[in-house]
Amino acid sequence: MKILSCLFTLFCLLAPAAQAEGVMLNLNASAERELANDEFQATLYIEDKASDPAVLAERLNRQLARAVTIAKGFPAVSSRNSAYNSWPEYDKNGKLQAWSARASLSIQSRNMQQAGELTVQLQRFMLLSSVDFRVSEQLRRETEQQLIPQAIHSLRTQAQIAARALDKAQIAVRELSLGQNTPPPSFRPVMLKSAAMDAAMDAAAPSNPDWQSGVSLLRLEVSGKVELL
Repeated sequence: MKILSCLFTLFCLLAPAAQAEGVMLNLNASAERELANDEFQATLYIEDKASDPAVLAERLNRQLARAVTIAKGFPAVSSRNSAYNSWPEYDKNGKLQAWSARASLSIQSRNMQQAGELTVQLQRFMLLSSVDFRVSEQLRRETEQQLIPQAIHSLRTQAQIAARALDKAQIAVRELSLGQNTPPPSFRPVMLKSAAMDAAMDAAAPSNPDWQSGVSLLRLEVSGKVELL
């Protein structure tokens, strides 16, 4: 009888502990916002050919220096020499005929007006390789700070729903990780006008381009372990 009494006492002590045992959940949530792309990036290049590689390099360097000088007139735009490539050209008999080379200049700015004007001026003697619009790092960081509370709130909401379904009274966040997932930006057409493109229409100098920078979707993802007690 004494043994049964002890067993009953032990069961009474363990029952609340068993009932209080927590349930661990692995949850994922996110918050997102569509942002207008506020940063312009473009790459322009010069390509030339000569029999003497030294002469070829000198010509391209002179043209690049001209481009950099023009870019200095646009203080809101940063520019840098991004690449220089050269390669030999041979005839059908394998004899060296000439050297070709390409030199590139990259420009970047959050000022679309100045970036557009500079791009048009450079296209008078350079070719446009690429144009890209994206969300600047500054805007990205500012937006992420706003999305973090939203994403965490979404995760806690999921935990609260699960807690009610499981008759749990408390929620404890045990682990939490934040990650960024930014899908490719969405663009509208970019209209670039240069003297060569407009030659058939008129002989006027290039006009400012009609920049359509498009939008990007910034998504902040949260994952974590939540214990329901």
